Amino acid sequence: MSRDLSTDVQNEKDKSYNRPIELYQVFLDQQTLYLARYQKDIQFFDENGNPQTYTAANLDRGSISTNADTKVDEVSVTIGNVNKEMSAYIANTKFQGRRLVIWKVFLDHLDSANNKIIMFDGIMDAPKVNQEVMTVDVVSRLDTLDKDLPSRFYGVKCSWQFGGPDTCGVSVPTKIGTVEYISADHLTINDSDITEASNYWKYGEITIGSESRHIVESGSGYVKVEYPFSADITAGDSYDMKAGCDKSYDGGHGCAFWSNTQYYGGFLSIPKIRNVRKFG
Repeated sequence: MSRDLSTDVQNEKDKSYNRPIELYQVFLDQQTLYLARYQKDIQFFDENGNPQTYTAANLDRGSISTNADTKVDEVSVTIGNVNKEMSAYIANTKFQGRRLVIWKVFLDHLDSANNKIIMFDGIMDAPKVNQEVMTVDVVSRLDTLDKDLPSRFYGVKCSWQFGGPDTCGVSVPTKIGTVEYISADHLTINDSDITEASNYWKYGEITIGSESRHIVESGSGYVKVEYPFSADITAGDSYDMKAGCDKSYDGGHGCAFWSNTQYYGGFLSIPKIRNVRKFG
């Protein structure tokens, strides 16, 4: 790796004392988020070498480790102090399958776009959100083959859109109903017309008015969502609900659950790029 580092970074990292910070780039469909794991905004450069402000954020991450099953590197990233506005943004933004990059830079060498260390470059899973934090698992794309199939990455999880007409064999179940009552914490929507099997609607989505929420549990007469609906949602409001998939081959709510294994869009084994050799 050292041959890819600038002279300033190479010298800085070899010092007994330095001031490293981490910068995060989150590549979403409509915008890219630039965040700094630091107490104030940082002026550095973006992925194209243009000046960019990285907004201070309450970020944390676990250690970068290798998953025993998939044999690929992964890391868990957490954003704290999630408020109602941020929760709504997360609910209506697609993170799964999008790219996240972590750079390490040094406070004393922010004058060149070359003064960075790439710590991680990966693809995000769907975020998990509660009233305080958002956590997202990220799988490295540097250690997997991502060039052989157009617009696809090797991964254990199915990469197809659930119910996609050209790729998935499932016609997504939907339901329209009326909220009979909502729990005090605004996490549980109750309707006696929800009669499907336990957790049938898990991994799905329920929309009430302009608010959509990810369903984490369902049972007779109710669904529970990942984080609360606003106080504006009340009994008598109409809802639209659609089922979801955990993107596994034979997991609890994946292709096998939906009798759809013939359309599985993942890879049950993931070749490592370090084991691939080019001949000729």
